[in-house]
Amino acid sequence: MCGIVGYTGTKGAAEILIGGLEKLEYRGYDSAGIAINNGELKIIKSPGNIENLKNRLPGMVDGNSGIAHTRWATHGRPTENNAHPHESSSGRLVMVHNGIIENSAEIRTFLLKHNYSFKSETDTEVLLNLIEYEYLRSDRDIVKALGKALVKAIGSYALVIMSADEPEELVVCRGGSPIVIGFDDTGSYIASDIYAISEYTHRFVFPENGDIIVLGGKGIKKACTVTGNPRILEEKQLSQGYKAASKDGFDHFMLKEIYEQPGIISDLANSEFVIYGGGEEGSLFEDRFVLTDRITILGCGTSWQA
Repeated sequence: MCGIVGYTGTKGAAEILIGGLEKLEYRGYDSAGIAINNGELKIIKSPGNIENLKNRLPGMVDGNSGIAHTRWATHGRPTENNAHPHESSSGRLVMVHNGIIENSAEIRTFLLKHNYSFKSETDTEVLLNLIEYEYLRSDRDIVKALGKALVKAIGSYALVIMSADEPEELVVCRGGSPIVIGFDDTGSYIASDIYAISEYTHRFVFPENGDIIVLGGKGIKKACTVTGNPRILEEKQLSQGYKAASKDGFDHFMLKEIYEQPGIISDLANSEFVIYGGGEEGSLFEDRFVLTDRITILGCGTSWQA
């Protein structure tokens, strides 16, 4: 998995993006990068952790629109060339991606026949150039281009795209990988995890698979599906503690999450217990748990494999 952050609005984007990456570093620490639009698209990337990226940032690189990424390497080694954001062959589009495009080799072969070249080993750059291929054949309509490109891509993705043609817009697409959008009076925020942007806003939209959403500094400009059908997105008010998004004195997020497990399980259990009406007012889940004779595990990952 990888971590994505984006912002467009009236604030300086760089501080928001770097702060968001630091909260998402648990999602990947092989490399990191940032793209800022301040009249032109500027990209700065670094192998290694986010601190390495911060050391490369010049003091005055800022603008009101940008995207950033912290990477867990899948396709391609953890090098600067393979770090996100990626730039399309023409330089008109820049993109960050969380997910895997399973037919990227097939798409790469197709694009090579159309005189595209590649700077990285990643499936992300392949997908971006496919989007650009359709973009240049759709009168630079990014929504139409995505509709044509994404139906050809097999795999999972959460994408955020910047265009040199629309410097204040960010385009969000979801197909299996997590992404959340937040809003405040200054602009629009994007992240792989709600905690990366929860210090700025309590207003969120959760895109569904197949959604394409065009964001500007004042919110959603357009929302539709990959097939072009209009989408009405429900905004939700959620209050997430800023403390939960920090390491809170632990050396790293994994150690913190280990110690958080009992409290999180208790909170979830009591919440679900109330929602489904399983007990009386004031009763505790623990009091009823002793009556349970069966547990069904709905999801497990590395721990089960281990």
